[in-house]
Amino acid sequence: MNPRPVAEVCADTLLATCGQCWSASGQPCDCQPGVHVARLGRAHRKGLIGDTDLMSVLGQLGVFTPATVVTADAEVPSWT
Repeated sequence: MNPRPVAEVCADTLLATCGQCWSASGQPCDCQPGVHVARLGRAHRKGLIGDTDLMSVLGQLGVFTPATVVTADAEVPSWT
């Protein structure tokens, strides 16, 4: 399964509360534009984004912390 565009993953991630800046569900992170990696983890645990979504986004970052910001225009390499 190919990963979805980062913009779609970030949109679904906004449905979870951010564990870094504590923005509520549906509210943007305080690091606009983008979402914190902590929020990606919460969205994954809640089933809002899948394993492929999470790993494709984190895989492009290399080194990250919960405070790392992922922007919707980030590029995810395609998988073959």
